[in-house]
Amino acid sequence: MKIKDFSLALKPGLIIPTGDEDKGLGNGKMGYSLYLILSKEYEKLNFHINGGYIRNENKNDERKNIYHFSIAAMYKIFGKTNIVADLGGERNTDKDSDIDPLYWIIGVIYSPNDNFDIDFGYKRISSSSETDNTYLFGLAWRW
Repeated sequence: MKIKDFSLALKPGLIIPTGDEDKGLGNGKMGYSLYLILSKEYEKLNFHINGGYIRNENKNDERKNIYHFSIAAMYKIFGKTNIVADLGGERNTDKDSDIDPLYWIIGVIYSPNDNFDIDFGYKRISSSSETDNTYLFGLAWRW
């Protein structure tokens, strides 16, 4: 939906357990999520605000109600190449921790055509509850 150059989206999700939770591969129960995304597009610059809820049903005695937020920007630097930045956070799944993970991501997206993206990035977590540094690579194909 577009209202005065703003876009609004709802993104539902379903979490399906596929791993063996006894081996630390998954949490053993189904869950769900719902995100609200508000976007504003300019000629070369786009902004996105994202808020969401994750129902973390699990057998691992983790927190069940997880809230997520982020704000992102994408700037077209030339042709089919964009630089992106994302700042966000999420409620910690560890019930005993009061430290919620906050992160920032910076990256580049190259779109050789309207249906395919290649991206590279770097993620830094600014809390002690998760891995500090992650290098990212992704492919997106839309149809």
